[in-house]
Amino acid sequence: MKMHTATKRIVMLALMLIILPMVAFSQQVVFCEQVTADGKPINASDYFSIKRDGGFLQVLVTLQQPVNTDRVRADLFRREKGKSIFENTIFIPTDPSYRWFAHRITFYQEGQYEIFFYDQHEKLLAIGGIRLQVR
Repeated sequence: MKMHTATKRIVMLALMLIILPMVAFSQQVVFCEQVTADGKPINASDYFSIKRDGGFLQVLVTLQQPVNTDRVRADLFRREKGKSIFENTIFIPTDPSYRWFAHRITFYQEGQYEIFFYDQHEKLLAIGGIRLQVR
């Protein structure tokens, strides 16, 4: 059975209205230049400039509950012409007791990015976004 575009949009909106509130109140994703030993971001922003040959940032994810996994999967997507283009998957080592974790991510292209963080059971932990410009 084929869905019409309007029906697809309604279904996607409904899913977002159900999923995002569950995630939004239980997590925080911050992009920054550095993270202190006690999990505080340094020079945080949702907009950064990177060099033409790429640049790295730290992503800091803070959770209300322990992460309960020893590895988090981060799926990176770049927005292009209204579509999400898969860029990369990164695996981040964690300790199940952690309530926050940070990881260095290298970006090579400018644009708007969305990153989805999952535990080892495919449970969505957090969603973050950032905009990058090449200088």
